[in-house]
Amino acid sequence: MFPIRTWGRLTGLLIMTCLVHTPIFSAEAPPADASWITKGVVITAPGREHPTPLSELTDWFTIDLQQQSIMVHADAPAGDYRVRWPAAVPDEAEAMRLTAELFKANQHQVNAMEATLGDSTFPLGANTADHQWQRITGQAWPLPSTSGRSLELHWHFHKPHAGEIWRTGLRNMRIETGDPNEARQAWRQPLAAGLPPLADPAQREPWDHALTLRDGMMFKDQQPFFPIGYVFGTDERALAQSRAMGGNAIHFEVGWSVSEGPGPIPARQFHTTLETVRRARAWGLASFVLLTGHYIPAWFAEAHPQQQAMPLGSDGKMTGSWFRYSLHYPPFREHITDFWTAAAPLLEQEPGVMGINFWNEPSYGGTWNRGDQFGDYAPWSIDNYRQHLQQTYGSIEALRNAHHLPYESFDAIQPPRHPEEQTRQAWLDWMTFGQQSFADFFQWQRSVIRNVAPTVPLANKKQTNPWDSSTASSGTNWHLIGDSEDVYGINTYGGSAFGNRNKLDAARSYAQDKPVMIFEVNAMPPNAEARTAERVRAQLWSLVVGGARGIFIFAMIDTPDHGLLSDEAVKPEVRPEYVRFTQTISNYQRELASPHVPARAAVLYSTTAALQYTGDRVPKHVFGAYNLLRNSHYQADILPEERCTPEGLAEYELIVLPSYAILHPDAIAALNEWVAAGGKVLAFAGALATNAYLVPIDPPRSLGIETRSAAVGDRTNQTISAPDVDIERYINGEVAITGVERVSALDPEQSLIPGAAIQTEQRGKVLAYNSDSYPAVVADPSGQVVYCAFASVYSEPMRGMIEGVLREQFGLHQAVRLLHDDHTEAGIMTSLRQDYQDHDRRYLLALSTLSGERTIDIETLEEGWQIKREHFHDLNLEQTEQGTRVRLPAREVFLFELIRRTEP
Repeated sequence: MFPIRTWGRLTGLLIMTCLVHTPIFSAEAPPADASWITKGVVITAPGREHPTPLSELTDWFTIDLQQQSIMVHADAPAGDYRVRWPAAVPDEAEAMRLTAELFKANQHQVNAMEATLGDSTFPLGANTADHQWQRITGQAWPLPSTSGRSLELHWHFHKPHAGEIWRTGLRNMRIETGDPNEARQAWRQPLAAGLPPLADPAQREPWDHALTLRDGMMFKDQQPFFPIGYVFGTDERALAQSRAMGGNAIHFEVGWSVSEGPGPIPARQFHTTLETVRRARAWGLASFVLLTGHYIPAWFAEAHPQQQAMPLGSDGKMTGSWFRYSLHYPPFREHITDFWTAAAPLLEQEPGVMGINFWNEPSYGGTWNRGDQFGDYAPWSIDNYRQHLQQTYGSIEALRNAHHLPYESFDAIQPPRHPEEQTRQAWLDWMTFGQQSFADFFQWQRSVIRNVAPTVPLANKKQTNPWDSSTASSGTNWHLIGDSEDVYGINTYGGSAFGNRNKLDAARSYAQDKPVMIFEVNAMPPNAEARTAERVRAQLWSLVVGGARGIFIFAMIDTPDHGLLSDEAVKPEVRPEYVRFTQTISNYQRELASPHVPARAAVLYSTTAALQYTGDRVPKHVFGAYNLLRNSHYQADILPEERCTPEGLAEYELIVLPSYAILHPDAIAALNEWVAAGGKVLAFAGALATNAYLVPIDPPRSLGIETRSAAVGDRTNQTISAPDVDIERYINGEVAITGVERVSALDPEQSLIPGAAIQTEQRGKVLAYNSDSYPAVVADPSGQVVYCAFASVYSEPMRGMIEGVLREQFGLHQAVRLLHDDHTEAGIMTSLRQDYQDHDRRYLLALSTLSGERTIDIETLEEGWQIKREHFHDLNLEQTEQGTRVRLPAREVFLFELIRRTEP
């Protein structure tokens, strides 16, 4: 950091005012007398209302004068501590530096130093390493030029629990002064190679803006606002680094562990949190603060051992990584409200706070590594389930008839541990209860916070596990959980650019009129070798192509997995790609915050099917169908089953029913009526094949078929043959199909001979056959419904065929599509936005995953629209009869601006 030769002793700047005229110790050697340590005053400590000299707290601290160290006892009370040492500051001092060594044994605690001088606070550093002494160096610059200044050094740390692992320490503290110009130069050095110089403190512009939410967007002083920044990194230099990189917001946490005992939590316990908010605001950065309920206060953990009250999966082991206690456990619900009611009003009063987060990645079961735990089988959860059944069914006789089980009484009911253990009726009731009660927890949390902080926006940090390896769990119903949010929040760590886009498109669909924010994300896999610049660019921008309207990258710290400042996580030559990403978003707020052009098509996501089939079967087929549309550059939504209502269906022209989709009778009736009124359906094999309990049903009218049965000869893997001539020109390659069904009647006069053509009879028009020569794609007589008698899985040739069906059979054209050699270029992701204010202006965000440069024709199919310019690269645009031709560099992102000519 600073060259030692430029810094000298801080003559006259004394650790304790009682040591006036005694020189401060130098950087080269420790002082002979370290009695200054005992002169410190504890100004914040568990259970202490008034400052207390360190010398009176020998049961809490061990002071070693020889080693110049102070250590916290293992059995000192849990909570937040702040120790103060005052000192006089010479008028001529313009800069100072502190060096010290800090120790902590666990990563889940704070241990840091800062200096205060008048109204100015200077964070001097915190230790990030565990189980070792770590040297920190911090600078206080520029110091205010006020006469008679009094400096205070603060050591603040958090001790969550009793025990050796929670001890912290401080030793070998030094203070020096130096040349302010060199201090400024050293202070602005990037935190890691490849990052820009830190922003100059003299150029700070405090956040002083009004935040509003409307039309699915955030606004800062009535201008579109796309929050972009990093998780953590809340000290002065990290904030300056974030600001220099284009950041406009930060995200960090405060835990329930600040509570010192039952009852109201005093405001002083949130001092560090509020200081962080104010420090960020001084840099022009807004704050989203997470209230972390999984940091449990020591007093609560002692009174309620976790082993006796934690949520239990179907295997009897703990489930829900970030729920230490079952959300049905009464003491947990009783006491955590004190945390929310203390923190929320304080945060609401801070101008720098944009929003409050409920929880970190809430989930029971259903996570990528706990796919068979399903829900919370703790006793309190089961008791509430029994009450739910009694309220729902009224009598044990009615419940027996509904579940087809010989229950003796409500008190004797045990929920099924897996889908086949009891009956499908019992399983669906249990899983539905789990999802609803899980969502109700956050509705309750919202009501508690709203009672004391009625205006601050609220968000969750949902996991993206609805689209991962297990869909059957309490935390996977995004429709229900989203009801409690003002800003629709998720965390996601995905390695596929197209998968990222799909997750965010799904979040955008579920959010409806709420902005979607990612509170944690990074390019994957988590190591420097895998995080190439191209991978960082593709994975981060794919989130914006999807639905993200706010992003926090994890994290502005030095850790070997996701730490931006660690060479083990990000190579120095790759860091500029992160900078480019954040700066670009900061510079194009209006364009990137503007809403998507409304989708005319939606793919159904069946919650019922996801609970009954478990695993990843449902999302795999949902997104197989979804990619067939989105990779052809259609604007499309994911429609949750809960919105398959007359009102929900009325928003669309086309509904896609993927394989394994299930709907309840009222939703099927709504779909039938929608089709009768002119709606279009594209359905795949197995769609609406069973009721909610997996009992086969006859095809509803909305499927356009009368019967369906197994493939002839059980040949379920085939290829497409003889497609309609208008559709064939869209196909590039052989179309392989799986899960083949037979939906046409066999000719009764035919004998099935191996190798012979199969003759069939069917209503409507055959758009393609399978390799066994019976219909594979059939349009009903009205032309409104097309049934694909194969599974909804993705391939590039199938994408072309489905594009032909949509365009030639349904007349459903993309608003904009990108072509290469007259074929839609599926390797380029697109997102079309409508300017939030100017109806004659649109923005096309395009992300190329192609390995080489490509000449692309951009076709605008809605009359009057044309490409005006490309913003990110200022590409040369050539106007042609078909639209606009442009040469796209490989693996890059582009922003095209479209205008609509209004003259005749």
